[in-house]
Amino acid sequence: ATRAFGMILMGDLTEMHLTMIGKSFLVSLCSMAAMALALLFDPSSSSKEDDTMWTNTCLLVLYGVVAILWRRMAIAKSDDRDAITEEEEETKNKRRRTQSLQFAACATAAYLLVPIAFCHSALAYIPAMVLVPLLAFPDYSQLSTATTTTAKRLIFLGLWILTAPPILMVPRFFPTYTIFVRFAYVPMHIQLLLLLLVVLPLL
Repeated sequence: ATRAFGMILMGDLTEMHLTMIGKSFLVSLCSMAAMALALLFDPSSSSKEDDTMWTNTCLLVLYGVVAILWRRMAIAKSDDRDAITEEEEETKNKRRRTQSLQFAACATAAYLLVPIAFCHSALAYIPAMVLVPLLAFPDYSQLSTATTTTAKRLIFLGLWILTAPPILMVPRFFPTYTIFVRFAYVPMHIQLLLLLLVVLPLL
């Protein structure tokens, strides 16, 4: 929350890319809807192992669809109206998009975790220690520059993989996919994917 609102107070609101912010929030809502559909049409609700496998499959499909659509729609077409050809202006515009995405990611985390923390602080502790630092602390607008090494990019990609729900959350912290994992942790992890898709050319 501090990072999200600090970006507003210290920056210029006119520099925010509202289209990217709106699309980012829309992706979060769609990921929640996808998790709801996966829960509704779960063919193996009687077995925890089968339920986990079914949800993992749905998550894999969800990540693939998000990656493809985000690349084609949000990134490729976000600046059509500007018709930018100069390299400096293109760099500035990419930085503006990335900062807007990071604001959306931090705001999503704040609105999801703060109410949960008031109700059940233990649930908010895990993502607050794992995902929130990855969303808030790095300056993602700097990661897309030519000076960023491939090793650094691979580190962020590796962290995203390690924090994926099937690897970190289930079954290590939770025996199965709970409501918290489906509707709070997954949307935040999707937000991290959106950031990486914008700033890391290797994705």
